[in-house]
Amino acid sequence: MNENTYEEIAYSSYPVKRTDLESMKVVAHLFGVSAPQTKSASVLEVGAGDGGNLIALACAYPTANFVGIDNSASAIARANAQVKVLGLTNIKFELIGIEAYRPSAGSVDYFIAHGIYSWVPDSIKTALLNLARHSLSVNGIGYISYNCYPGWHQRGLLREFMKFHISEIDSPKLQIAQARAAASYLAENATPKDLIYRLFTSGERDTINSLTDWHLFHDHLEVNNDPRYFLDFVKELNQAGLGYLADSELFQMLPLDLPPQEQERLSKVAKDPLRLEQYLDFFRNRMFRRSLIVQGEHPVDREFKRESIASLWLRSKMKKTGDNPMFAHPNGGGITAPTAAIATALTILSEHFPDYIRFSDLIELSGVSNEMVLQQLAGVLLQGVISDLVEARTEVGTSAKIPKGTPDTSALARQQAAKLEPVTTFALDQVQLRKETNLLLTLLDGTKNVAMLASQLATKSAFREGATETEKTALTKVWLKELGELELLR
Repeated sequence: MNENTYEEIAYSSYPVKRTDLESMKVVAHLFGVSAPQTKSASVLEVGAGDGGNLIALACAYPTANFVGIDNSASAIARANAQVKVLGLTNIKFELIGIEAYRPSAGSVDYFIAHGIYSWVPDSIKTALLNLARHSLSVNGIGYISYNCYPGWHQRGLLREFMKFHISEIDSPKLQIAQARAAASYLAENATPKDLIYRLFTSGERDTINSLTDWHLFHDHLEVNNDPRYFLDFVKELNQAGLGYLADSELFQMLPLDLPPQEQERLSKVAKDPLRLEQYLDFFRNRMFRRSLIVQGEHPVDREFKRESIASLWLRSKMKKTGDNPMFAHPNGGGITAPTAAIATALTILSEHFPDYIRFSDLIELSGVSNEMVLQQLAGVLLQGVISDLVEARTEVGTSAKIPKGTPDTSALARQQAAKLEPVTTFALDQVQLRKETNLLLTLLDGTKNVAMLASQLATKSAFREGATETEKTALTKVWLKELGELELLR
């Protein structure tokens, strides 16, 4: 295997939702850190590959500035080619290794390292942390993902078996094929008497078979795959002069999936928030982490506080279910309103979707004035944010509910729609559109009003035969609303 395996098997990078700048800024806000403004931020991604994540961010934040570095010449060439095609002016990619890159001290507001830390030698891990320490601004936020124990003790068994099986094979393509065959062979022939081992090997075989060739090669078969326990990662941060802020997936930090009495018991046993997170990793057999970091001297208050909701913009896809006080989210889960007043507020929040609404405006519209109820509502909404049932922002753009003027989307989304690929939203989600909305998206370049869009859609047979001009305009507005709800309009 060559030294740079990324030149042998190209790694296709993709949008990583948890690296969205506003998502990181909200988490920082909840823990008392005033992160830099996203609209004017300076962003660095190390190991940026062919730009699948950073280009999506540059499209979502057109007034921020982005730099991506990588030591794969072919990946950087693909990234720069895509930037040129899309006509982006707020992003650049450089062919340089982490250990050699040295930007101005404190010049980076958001630092991103996804899929790097566990897959490089210790010397590069140290260089990565030193680069974050050197480059992050005073209130800057970093994102680092990595494989972790205890989950990788289990997954590592299959990696070791596949690596053993392919140890005398030189061809990367043959290595991939034989690794898949090895995983299947082990699952089919694991000791019948050991049911737990058979279930494990079968599950891991299914995971292997679900991966693309490049993902399997660079995640499971890469020379370096070095998981660590969460608390060991925290120690490494501290040694580099950095500090742990939070998990980018807030719900992972709390035992919300345990019964109330067990939540209280575990919190007492753990004694502090970081030890609690390590306990939870054991309980969940966690395999992968996405940690947010700050400069080491930055104070961090890890206690969730209701008042942190007061300055945020909020929205939710939750809808009231029947006559009961349950508000259900389409992705699962929900919130039960403890009082009629809170049910009213959650109903208003639901009715405003896809628009965000300030917490203060939500209070005014719902008529809540009692201080105790206000505190209770703030707690319910905070719980919703933590559980991914309520979306929060510190800054928002224009309304998405009613298309105005000449709707626009990103050049990236138009390109993907034209190729009938999954489309990247401004929130870094990827969605597969149906025919009509996909066709409409290809037309959104910020120069056409609704009437013009309807006229062009008609020439592309988007409407049923015999549809009137009024019906065409109405349908165009409906489809624009759908795109707005997916955060594909600006």
